[in-house]
Amino acid sequence: MDSAHFVDPKSEVVQEMCDLWRTVRGAEPQVVSMVAGSYAHFVPGAIAVGRAEPGVDCRIHKADEWLPLADLDRLVELLALSIVHFCE
Repeated sequence: MDSAHFVDPKSEVVQEMCDLWRTVRGAEPQVVSMVAGSYAHFVPGAIAVGRAEPGVDCRIHKADEWLPLADLDRLVELLALSIVHFCE
């Protein structure tokens, strides 16, 4: 990656995803910036969405990476709702 990718936390897409997160998770989302590679970097205005409950160490990108099935179910629901929402 050759340049930084930043989306304002107050942007419409972030706020709408936060609303969907609250609907699916029943909790406040944590909006953070991080130094990491993501598919979002290649699409202007795109964001990446977390995969597990805060505090769950999924050993991301390690040999024994895992995800609780309940978190996977909620992530699939969140992504499905976001597709419907943004395609309306």
